[in-house]
Amino acid sequence: MIRVLVVHPGIDRPEIVRRDFGMRRGELHITVRSAVAGYVLQKWNVDCSLDRRLDPMIHRLSLKNIESLKDCKNAAIAPGFSNPVATG
Repeated sequence: MIRVLVVHPGIDRPEIVRRDFGMRRGELHITVRSAVAGYVLQKWNVDCSLDRRLDPMIHRLSLKNIESLKDCKNAAIAPGFSNPVATG
């Protein structure tokens, strides 16, 4: 499944992050298997919280389509992710 990464909303100079990651139209589309999605998002320090609460100095990217993690078994290791179905 395609995961869509965007610049974390807390970044002061988003144009720098967009350029560093070669984003087109402000997004970076990556395709990773569900089996490794949590690991990739953890390795890249992608903020996967619904409210983008993680520190933008550490998490320069955030996951735009968080719903793409709903069926990932290892999504729990993605930074900030909480599955509302599992917790509520």
